[in-house]
Order: sequence, then structure tokens, then C-alpha cells
Amino acid sequence: MPVTCRLLSSNLADEADVKIGGVAVPAGGNWFIRDKEQTVTLTPKSGSPLAGLPVTLTCAIKTGLDPVNVVSAPAFNTEQTTHSWKVTGKTKSGTFQLSLSGKGMTTPITVAISKLVSSNLADEADVKIGGVAVPAGGNWFIRDKEQTVTLTPKSGSTLAGLPVTLTCAIKTGLDPVNVVSAPAFNTEQTTHSWKVTGKTKSGTFQLSVLGKGMTTPITVAISKLVSNNLADEADVKIGGVAVPAGGNWFFHDEAQTVTLIPKSNSPLAGLPITLSSSFSGHPNWLLSMPDFWSEQINYNWSVKGQQESFTFDLILAGKGMSTPIVFPGSLVSRNLNRTIHHVYADGKYCEYPWREISLKKGKINYLHIGIKNGVPLRHKGFTLIRVDPTAPIPSVSPDFGRRVEVVDGQISGVLTWAFNVASSGVVPFEIEICCVDVASKRRILCQVV
Repeated sequence: MPVTCRLLSSNLADEADVKIGGVAVPAGGNWFIRDKEQTVTLTPKSGSPLAGLPVTLTCAIKTGLDPVNVVSAPAFNTEQTTHSWKVTGKTKSGTFQLSLSGKGMTTPITVAISKLVSSNLADEADVKIGGVAVPAGGNWFIRDKEQTVTLTPKSGSTLAGLPVTLTCAIKTGLDPVNVVSAPAFNTEQTTHSWKVTGKTKSGTFQLSVLGKGMTTPITVAISKLVSNNLADEADVKIGGVAVPAGGNWFFHDEAQTVTLIPKSNSPLAGLPITLSSSFSGHPNWLLSMPDFWSEQINYNWSVKGQQESFTFDLILAGKGMSTPIVFPGSLVSRNLNRTIHHVYADGKYCEYPWREISLKKGKINYLHIGIKNGVPLRHKGFTLIRVDPTAPIPSVSPDFGRRVEVVDGQISGVLTWAFNVASSGVVPFEIEICCVDVASKRRILCQVV
């Protein structure tokens, strides 16, 4: 009776190929996602009589796993003639190696090491932007300044090399072309590093990172894109009013509130902002609460000056921005004593604090008031005001209420008025010298002798 015999190689690889998920095993091995079975098949090569030979699939744990974390149906270490197994990893992440041995053969097929990872990318890796973990409130992006988004495997994770895709979802104020990436969004990458840049507009967007075959991505907290020029994002008010072109007046010991107000649709709120000053004199002469140079997210500062009169710039700078908002300020006293350098009446020097002067009857008396060089009021106009408009007082030129400009001098600028004092009928009277547009003044009693 004839008997059919099959002649096979002692090396299983000569007779068959192994596929996982219907695809030949790559040199770097296969990726398994927890709780997702993959079918391991042994396919006879053309002309091979392998079909029907009992074959055993085994699993060797390499790193991070316990034997119970990788299972097979049919079970590992059992002879099978169907040459197909459903292999599933679970619970942990790590590496393992599959081998297939034909009955009676001496050389098995040892498959490249497989890597088992979670279906949730957050179990395997952390996202950093600019080398720092993403804060709960999201990241700030400044237009035209790239930031590097990196996916870093956690200790013990086998994630390295898995294709990962970075995507971007526009939330507010932007078009898709306003946020770009290199490598591009929506392309699989194995380097796990992307340079992301925002441009042209301001708004919000959300980045997500997903590993190939995984079901749950890492969805990064919403990012905010703003201009590198703070003036594009916000307006400044002092005392609740927009800053005039020439800047604001500050008065000794009177605090004013500086407020930065985000413009409509700007996502600026929450970006650290610093208020500073160009003033380099005594540190107690110009103060802020909160302090100058300290980062703030509430955008309100109480600014107060004292002691001297001077000009300065206030500077509001957004963290990471290149162009701050700069606006001028002038500190003066409401009492002109600190602005006046000297007073002469009818050629006679008047002693400080210039509460009283003497004018002679029957002649023209010149009142010269010197204004200190360098003080902010130096280039403002001044007027004389009659304290009691009903009192019989001399005529004056320029007239009461008329603007008088400072005439430059070497030590001080000079204001001059001419009083035509009658020979009789004139009683002592009070005048005030006032700075135009600024509530700074000095009252002087004029005696008539």
C-alpha cells in the first residue's frame, strides 16, 4: 500500500512566512495596543508541504511585562495545525518576542521583538511645549515665534518609534493657515517633535497628539496666540480714561490707577504683564503697587510719585512679546512752590515761600516769577487769577486769565506781569498763579505800600 510522505526543512523559515495583522513583520518589530488582538499567521511558501504540520507559538517576555499580560487563542505552547493565533496584550506596557516551532524541526522562526503600549497615549508619554510641561491654563504663542512641541516617553514606556500624528483644531479668531507646523500637522511622525508657529491673527487653538492604533489622544490645553506688539492686543487707561497723546499728569502723593484692557476678541487675559518705568532717580520718588518689574495677570497698578518733579515713561510689556506699550508721564506738585525758582516784585527779591509780595503805589510794578528748568511744567502756559474778582485791584498786563509763556533763561524760565498800581484806593489783594491745563497753583498776597 503506498504511503504519502512529506519532506520538510528542519528550519521553519525555509517553509513559511509569519505575518501579523496580515502584514509581514517589520525589522523593528510589531506594535501591539493593549486589549486589541492581532492575528499571527504562518503562511506556507509556494510549494511547501507544511500545511497540517503541528506548529507551536511561544512568547518570551523581554521587558516590563508579566506572562499573564500577553495571551493567545489558541494558547501559547500548544501544538496547532491551523497555523493562526489571536494574540492580545493587556494591563502593562513592555516588550515580548514570539517564536514559532514546527514539530520535529530544529530551527524556529523567531519574530522581531514586539512592543505593547496602552491605547491611551497619556499612559505612555508627556507633552511639553518649549521644553516645559503644558500648564492647566494652556500655552501662550507669540506670532511668528516658533515653539517646539515634544512627546516624551515615560520611564519604562516602549513608545519610541511609534508613528504619532499632531493635529490642530482652531477654536476662536483664527483660520487654519494661521497655525503651521514642521513637520506638517496630520502626518505620521516617528521623531515626536514638531515646531509650531502662529501668525497674522490672534485667537485660540488646541493641539492633539495621537499614536497610531491608539484610541485616546493627548489633547493639550487650549493655546492662545497673540501679537508680539502689546498695543495690538490691549489699550491703556489711567484713571479710567485713555492716555492722551502727550501723556498723563501725576501729582505728588496722589495715586492713579493704570489699567491694561484687552481689546475685543483678544485672548490676552492671563498673559503675565510687567509695568516698569524709565525713571532712574531715587527709588522712592516713583512707586507702583504691585511693584514695578513684577509680572502680573490682573493688569491694574496704582502709581504714585512724590518729592520732586520730573518726566518719565511708563512701559507695559507682555511676557514673550518684543514691542511694549510706552506712554509718557509727568510728575508735579499741585503747589507751585516746588516749580518756582524765584520771585521778584518791583525789582526786590522775595523770600521763600513767597506767600506775600509788596507792590508800590503810583507806579508800574513788575512781577517776575522764575520757573525751574527741567520741571515738567516748564513748557506749559501760566495765568494769573483774581482770588476775589470784586476787590479793587490794579490793572495787570498781560491781563488776568490770559496765557503767559515762559521766557527761557540760563537758570530758570521767567514769567512777567506788569501791575499798574494807582496812587490811592488800592487795598491788599490776593492772586493765584496757575498752570494752564494742570491743577497746579500758588496763592500770593499782594500788599500795597
